[in-house]
Amino acid sequence: MKVTDATQPRVIRTRLPPLRAQTRLYIGIVAFSVCLLLIFVGVFSSLIVLRNMDKNYEREVRLVEYTLATAAVAPFRVVMVEALGISQALEGYVMSQMTVLPNLSAPPAERIRGQNFVNFDSVGRTLVRNMTMISMTALQPGGVYAFISPANAASYGRDTLDINDNSHNFKPTPLDTILDGYANYVGPFRSTSEILRGYWGFAVRRPIFNRTDYSMADIHTFWGFTFTLVNISGILSTNPFDFSASGVQQSSFDYLLSVVNETSGVITVLETSLQNPTAEQLEEFRKIGTTIDIAPNHPFAVTVRGRDYGAHFSPTNITIVVSTALSGILAIFATVIAAVLWCTRVY
Repeated sequence: MKVTDATQPRVIRTRLPPLRAQTRLYIGIVAFSVCLLLIFVGVFSSLIVLRNMDKNYEREVRLVEYTLATAAVAPFRVVMVEALGISQALEGYVMSQMTVLPNLSAPPAERIRGQNFVNFDSVGRTLVRNMTMISMTALQPGGVYAFISPANAASYGRDTLDINDNSHNFKPTPLDTILDGYANYVGPFRSTSEILRGYWGFAVRRPIFNRTDYSMADIHTFWGFTFTLVNISGILSTNPFDFSASGVQQSSFDYLLSVVNETSGVITVLETSLQNPTAEQLEEFRKIGTTIDIAPNHPFAVTVRGRDYGAHFSPTNITIVVSTALSGILAIFATVIAAVLWCTRVY
């Protein structure tokens, strides 16, 4: 009987590649997988090391930043305390000689009529004796400049309660101070005072109320303000940001003396070591650095920041790590493949 495909199916065997080719394929797959694993481990372990180096730097530099910022704030705070003390002394002086409350609805000239503080000039000069950074003291019955020391420091009769007066360009306004009922810090601002024109100034405005009859401190018992002007530019001229006195390298830290507008968020720079910073850079600097307020409950502050934040975990270093890992491991992969091909070559 003749055997045909119809009576006996043909067995078709799969032709396997030669053992040499299989060896090359399997070794190539294993080598490729190992290379991927090495790339992953090499890149991410290096990035973790760089990140930890930045974290260690941040922990170490925080204490130094705080020390430097505290030292820089000190001369400003000393003058602020002096200005606050002067305003308090002037309040006592006014309370001891006050005879009549001004009518706030009357014109400026009417508000200062009958206010008699004839020895204010000598009192003012005595209070600021040996205080070179206090530029001016003034009494403002009904919000009007009437008693000024030195006499040429401000315009007599200027009405600070006038909505068009430039005192309303800064928070808190004179009306805010009346409603608050306690001393406010105002500024910093470019002073329009005759003795400080164009320079940075900072003021303490203290409201005075007639409390002899135990009435509440409100607009009905309001007498006026004491006003004490601080020369911020004068303090800056003493170089409070000389970090070399603290035993650190000046080039290792940046500083920023600024005030933030609480309404708009705009940062006004008074002094900084940064070169032409943008608004975003200023905001980031204040966010990352160590900031210490100069006056309580006021956004006038000093910020100090080390220059090496993120120096290790930087885009440049990340690029170097990734490119080095890829090139090195791919070179190893190519070497392994070449060795396999050499060892399995046909003789």
